[in-house]
Amino acid sequence: TILDSVTEICYGAFSRAYRLKSVQMSDSVITVGLGAFEYCENLSGIILSDNIVSIEDYAFYHCAQLDNITLPDNLTTIGIDAFSGCSTLSSLVIPDKVTKIGRFVECTSLKSITLGQSVTEIELWTFSKCENLTSIVIPDSVTFIGQNAFEYCYNLQSVVIGEGVTEIP
Repeated sequence: TILDSVTEICYGAFSRAYRLKSVQMSDSVITVGLGAFEYCENLSGIILSDNIVSIEDYAFYHCAQLDNITLPDNLTTIGIDAFSGCSTLSSLVIPDKVTKIGRFVECTSLKSITLGQSVTEIELWTFSKCENLTSIVIPDSVTFIGQNAFEYCYNLQSVVIGEGVTEIP
């Protein structure tokens, strides 16, 4: 349990804590820092603070057993590779206040993802190697889809692209 006095979980705070299985954050936490929980290979349960606004780069990178996470409504930013390598994560809902999403590379069990209405771009390799992703609806707020955004998404059957997209290189 992360106590009420903590507002930020800083760089690498729990990095490679291999035996860590669950985390519960108090509502005082507003930022999950760079690599805060990276390589916590047995982390399977996490309850995030409702007040988190930023999940920084590599925050949950390669948390291979993280199969379920509910992102708080106040979240605005998901950093680069924040959830990449979370190979058992099966679904994800990106809240409507999020404007920037990082990459979800090698989320091999990810079957569905719902993008919030404020996401503006899908960057290079965003969903690369999400082998079980079957469908995605890209909201009108997205204007750009980067190269190889869906590379190796072998089971992708349906992509609905919103009216805002002006460039797919």
